[in-house]
Amino acid sequence: MKGMQIIVFGDSIVRGASDRKNGGWVQLLKSYVENKSDFNDTVYNLGSGGDSSSDILERFEQELKHRSKRADKNIVIVSVGVNDSYYFEEDEKKTNVSEAQYQKNPKKLIAIARKYTKSVFFIGLLPVDNARVQPIPWHKEVSYSYENCEKYNELAKEVCRKENVAFLDIFGFLVKTNYKKLLADGVHPNSAGHRKIFGLVLNFLKRNRVL
Repeated sequence: MKGMQIIVFGDSIVRGASDRKNGGWVQLLKSYVENKSDFNDTVYNLGSGGDSSSDILERFEQELKHRSKRADKNIVIVSVGVNDSYYFEEDEKKTNVSEAQYQKNPKKLIAIARKYTKSVFFIGLLPVDNARVQPIPWHKEVSYSYENCEKYNELAKEVCRKENVAFLDIFGFLVKTNYKKLLADGVHPNSAGHRKIFGLVLNFLKRNRVL
């Protein structure tokens, strides 16, 4: 599709944190898409460190409006949830974004995206290494957990099933591997991890006839 725009929303993992070699999986996708199309197609990285689904909702439509040209040229990818799922050390039952709210947010994001494109995709959460992120070294009041990431991944998957949105279950792929070796700090992928995600995303987009 000449003139295609792939717009990727997410958190620091989408932004490419901890991959000093290649700049993250979205940058790898950008290089692949733009070089293959001789720069007729574009990939926008709209990942922002620390963002939850609630944070993305606040900027989502404005960002889309700013970059949207034609609905048939836009591809929207959302990858968010890890920062929704972390819990507070003072109360393990309290997560950053409640399960109930997290079920609503992806549905809202999908509804907004469909105003600008028919091509909406959701990428699930990554598993984390509990031993390295409980608590989070750079934010000791909170912790990530493998169990919460798994739970929120399933919530997002169910929303996508109901909304008929293609969902890439990265969690399901990585837990079958020695995924901890792919993490730089227990949550962010290292260069090898980002390259692994890029491969999964690339195959996913090809299966869905985007590339």
